[in-house]
Amino acid sequence: LYSGTKADRKSDSLGSDADGTNSGITLIDYDKPETTSGTYNTGGATNANRIGLSKSDTQVTAGTKITKIGAYYWATTNQPYDTKFVVYTNNGSGNPDTLVCKTATVNPTGTGWKEFAVDGGDHTITSSEAGYLWIGLISDENNYVGNKSTTGGFREDEESNLNVPSSFSQDHSHNTEFAFRVTTDKSVAKL
Repeated sequence: LYSGTKADRKSDSLGSDADGTNSGITLIDYDKPETTSGTYNTGGATNANRIGLSKSDTQVTAGTKITKIGAYYWATTNQPYDTKFVVYTNNGSGNPDTLVCKTATVNPTGTGWKEFAVDGGDHTITSSEAGYLWIGLISDENNYVGNKSTTGGFREDEESNLNVPSSFSQDHSHNTEFAFRVTTDKSVAKL
């Protein structure tokens, strides 16, 4: 191993050259943590009358404010849909757990990112909510949202009448991850 001061270094390490400059690593800052890392296919259908969630690809810290929740839509003749967007915590075992925030009922139309304000105003993440988030929606219709194949990437909880429970109770899992995201007031970094 190396010893001595940084000025004594003669060898590079991951992300830092011997002279102290950074190389080989690119951190990307962005204020919209997503579920699909920006990579997704044409729209696939979410199931009506089920809360459907995919896990964020980055973690958020306590004190971060969530201002909007949304999805990447593909337009269909069935739009608009009565929809609520939701965010749940990650329970530490990689599963959705407790409701963080949601939107009021909204009616997304068109193709592209559709984002809506958090119901009741911005939500500030607490220390118990910090970490990965499960982001998704519930609707009275199948929604066509960008997606990609991922083992167990989509979790569902059967509900009705756009009900959003305070605790998530998974009854289905699918090998698809849908393109959801939240807008925050702080940038998060990912490799």
